Amino acid sequence: MHDNFKLYISTRDSSLEISNNVLCSMSVVNFTVTRSGLESILLGLTIDIEQPELEKQKNQLLEEQDKIKLELSDVEKKLLEELIHLEGNLLENKKLIVSLEESKAKSMKSEEILNKSLEQSKEIEHKRDIYKELSKKATTIYILLQDLFKINPMYRFDLDNFMDLFKNTIKLESRHSFNSIEEKLKKIY
Repeated sequence: MHDNFKLYISTRDSSLEISNNVLCSMSVVNFTVTRSGLESILLGLTIDIEQPELEKQKNQLLEEQDKIKLELSDVEKKLLEELIHLEGNLLENKKLIVSLEESKAKSMKSEEILNKSLEQSKEIEHKRDIYKELSKKATTIYILLQDLFKINPMYRFDLDNFMDLFKNTIKLESRHSFNSIEEKLKKIY
């Protein structure tokens, strides 16, 4: 066999079993859709359509939390560097003591901001929970549609088409009713 020889095999059969001696010489790429992955994608789509500001808020909070964590890490690194390069007595080094006090103040302020941010994240997640049941139901529908293939091979449903149908349905429902989907979901669940 030539070194540049490549063979690509594609199948929709998820129950395919490959022997170990063949499996060791190939790369398997699995594009199957998981329930939790699809639920989170559909939840994000619904919130983007119904309450886009909520999704923006969530993303901003995540960015802020990451920024604060990086700042805390930088403060710790700076303090460790100063301790490593310390000359003389620890208690007599005024520069180090001042640096310790500044580090303590920064870390306390950062932790306070981080705690507030985490509280806001919980509030946002609580608001997002309203739409979780919808994304779970839609995921179940997609999985059931995939099982129709077992009845007849003519029934094949593409994930992209399902996502487009889902988005269009949400948009259409929001546009044609005075009540938002959120209000309807509160009544149902």
